[in-house]
Amino acid sequence: MKNLKKIALITLLMFSLMNISNADASIFDHINDIRSTYEEKGITFEAVYTIDYLANIQGGLQRKDTYLSNRELTLTVDTAQLGLWEHGTFFAYMLDSSGGDKITGSIVGDTQGLDNIEAPRTTRLYEMWYEHSFLDETLAVLIGFHDYNSEFDVTQYGGLYLNSSFGISVDISGAGRPSIFPLTAPALRVKVTPNDHLELLFAVYDGDPGDPDISEHFPRSDFDADGDSLTIFSVTTTGEIILVFPRISLTIGGSYSVPPFAIGTNEDTTCRGVASTLPCPIEKRYVSPS
Repeated sequence: MKNLKKIALITLLMFSLMNISNADASIFDHINDIRSTYEEKGITFEAVYTIDYLANIQGGLQRKDTYLSNRELTLTVDTAQLGLWEHGTFFAYMLDSSGGDKITGSIVGDTQGLDNIEAPRTTRLYEMWYEHSFLDETLAVLIGFHDYNSEFDVTQYGGLYLNSSFGISVDISGAGRPSIFPLTAPALRVKVTPNDHLELLFAVYDGDPGDPDISEHFPRSDFDADGDSLTIFSVTTTGEIILVFPRISLTIGGSYSVPPFAIGTNEDTTCRGVASTLPCPIEKRYVSPS
């Protein structure tokens, strides 16, 4: 219950801030005015604080409660509004993860993440990329450290749930170490939008961004150093179907990962991408290239 007391204290502090006097409120108004001034110049920054309280009340490895917290700071720069060059966007994302014991591996013992903000305790640069648009913004090329799940394999309502299974599909999250939370990898992404009803995405990611349990403050920049890569594409079309659906969206795609995973072998039981302290499932066992 120690963690629950911490949550209660933070919640009380948040409610206290909501009930501040009008004089103190002017401080926050001043901050918003500064933010609006920078937004007019093409500089947008956001800060988000997320905290989850979880408890295992039956089964699993141990009956225990814990809390997880994330502090996020993002910066977006529109190069045209800033007075530099046209059609450019720069994005940076700092992530600070903290909290108690890991709910997935230390308390429950599941093979999939039980909470979508669960990550090793560290402060790191999560994303940093530059995107440039061409041909009246019908073609956009992005390069840098990019979260695969921010554009690929995205479910419309998955973000409403804490369990990570509702987010990215396990066939991708278990395929090595993809460029997803909490550690991203170098990537090259191309997006083509010839009209309002069609979008084509193609990307190549470094297949091994590193070990998230190692407190690295910056992503690895050695693209394809170990021969690993993830290539993916998707095609999304939207339109109206009269008298049946007012609007429908259809996405198809595919991916190719190098090196592949072996099924039914004990050659190398190094488990990559499975958030658990349990033995790695045999279908997720990685076979190192000879």
